[in-house]
Amino acid sequence: MMASPLWQDNRITPLELAGIVISLIFATGAVTLPMFTGLVAQHDGWLAAPIGAIFGALILAVVVYLDRRFPGQSLTEYCQAVVGPWLARVVLLLYAIYFQHTAALVVRESTDFLRAGFYPVASPLVLGTPLVLLTTYMSWQGIEIIGRTTIIVVPVQILFTLSVAAAAAAQIQPELILPLFERGVVPVLRASLIPAAWFGEVIALLFFFSHVRGARERVAAAFAGTGIVLVLIVIGGLSAGMLFGDQVGRLAYPFSSVARFVTIGGFLRIDPLAMAVWLFLTVIKVATLQHVSVMALAHLLNLRDKRPLALPLAGLVLLMSDGLFSNKQEVDAWLLTGWPVYSFCMQLLLPAGIALIAAVRSVKGKPRAGQAQGSDKRQGGDKVQGGGKMQGGDRLQRDGKMQGDDKP
Repeated sequence: MMASPLWQDNRITPLELAGIVISLIFATGAVTLPMFTGLVAQHDGWLAAPIGAIFGALILAVVVYLDRRFPGQSLTEYCQAVVGPWLARVVLLLYAIYFQHTAALVVRESTDFLRAGFYPVASPLVLGTPLVLLTTYMSWQGIEIIGRTTIIVVPVQILFTLSVAAAAAAQIQPELILPLFERGVVPVLRASLIPAAWFGEVIALLFFFSHVRGARERVAAAFAGTGIVLVLIVIGGLSAGMLFGDQVGRLAYPFSSVARFVTIGGFLRIDPLAMAVWLFLTVIKVATLQHVSVMALAHLLNLRDKRPLALPLAGLVLLMSDGLFSNKQEVDAWLLTGWPVYSFCMQLLLPAGIALIAAVRSVKGKPRAGQAQGSDKRQGGDKVQGGGKMQGGDRLQRDGKMQGDDKP
């Protein structure tokens, strides 16, 4: 039986990795993050993003450390060697639940966005079904297809964000974000916990970072993607802050409101286009989360054929997105209070603990079989070549001696 592409050892390029990183962070942060930071820090909310990005960079540093300590392996492969078989099962189960929960939360945010602007009477289950079907198909095809999709979608999202901010620049009022730190540093630090949870979603890279071509290139791509998101979030936050001031926290989707200030020809609004572009980025994020969730659970259950898990877990994502929260207010309350603490545990404490245990126990990964065989072949070739040279030298030396003996 032919295996599905989802379970092959696919490789993605550093550029595709950067696109996945941008999708993981910016997909939901693009339209909702200014609202959450504005609720806590008012017009200083845009200052929270750089502090949150430091948290994301710290998580990336842990991912890179584990990747170099266990070259060519993902978390599912080296976790048992670090913490033992039983704790490894607990770790994989926790991550499977976390990524399922996060995927369901993103789907619910997407359906709430559609209901708020376009389909107010539609059920979240109805709106979420086509989205989850699309994400499940992408995750079934594997991380390589997800990466290739980012090559098309992510540049469009970046260009659109910059275009909206530039078009709205004529109506901004810079005095609305002054003075800086009007209420002190503490509100900004509190607000930074929210973007930190968004930036921390790069923890999904633990499951496929080794599938990216080039050890140095993938590190640079991951940090570059994080930096691009930081710039985009700051631009979006500044645009919203300079247009709405302290009222930015009262807007459900601030950057979507910024897009409403932009028209083509003075009458054609572009905010429906904003919805479409944002939803495409959300599809990539949910597909990535579903992919790593299936990987974690399948390894936990020791399944050789992991395909049977894809559809049931997709259905669970859809049901959770509809059943965990009864309205948008509950979603926002969870994202504002429980989500930062929950994310801190799963995004930093758990992987940092695994890295610390690996360092204390001096556990390191071994090269893959192909790499080892390649080294053996090279060593064997050197030996044969060296032996041939020595044998050739011995023959010349013996021939020279014989010729010398024959001379009178």
